[in-house]
Amino acid sequence: MKKHLVIISGFIATGKSTLLDYIKTHYNVKAYSKDVYKEKLVKTEGYRSREENKTLSIRAVNDIFNAIMEDFKQHALIVAEANFSKDELKRIVQYCKNDDIDTTVIMLTLDEKLLYKRYSTRYSRLHEAHRSIPLLTREVFTRALREYEESISFYVTEVINADEVLDMKKSLDYIFVSND
Repeated sequence: MKKHLVIISGFIATGKSTLLDYIKTHYNVKAYSKDVYKEKLVKTEGYRSREENKTLSIRAVNDIFNAIMEDFKQHALIVAEANFSKDELKRIVQYCKNDDIDTTVIMLTLDEKLLYKRYSTRYSRLHEAHRSIPLLTREVFTRALREYEESISFYVTEVINADEVLDMKKSLDYIFVSND
């Protein structure tokens, strides 16, 4: 069976972890979350600055990438979620292409107002690993959202609006059921 990596990416609070949990439950696939890896690193090593936090994020992505490549020895379909940067996506997609692994990059998106509300409401409950910067203003958040989505758009193969569950299910069935 051909190997396939599904990458779920998107900005802060777009529902990446929720989508990953849904996929794990409904499609029984091997799955990875950057948040889980980063939170473990923060718990064991801590951080004292935004730069140290960024370093832990990079390490978490590298750890996931290495685990995925190892797991392809036993699994044909793997899903990973994170707010991958353009450079991280480029590296992962290129590696997969060189190793004959199909990739699907899903970008979750949501109305800017709703997304900021989700973000600001959840901020105080976030794990310490995700609070290395203060709560963003709506203006800064919106600008960062637009920059992020534009920066990764080249690698995106599916865009799913996180509040459109029926469309999401249809898109997911197309991705996961067609791989059986």
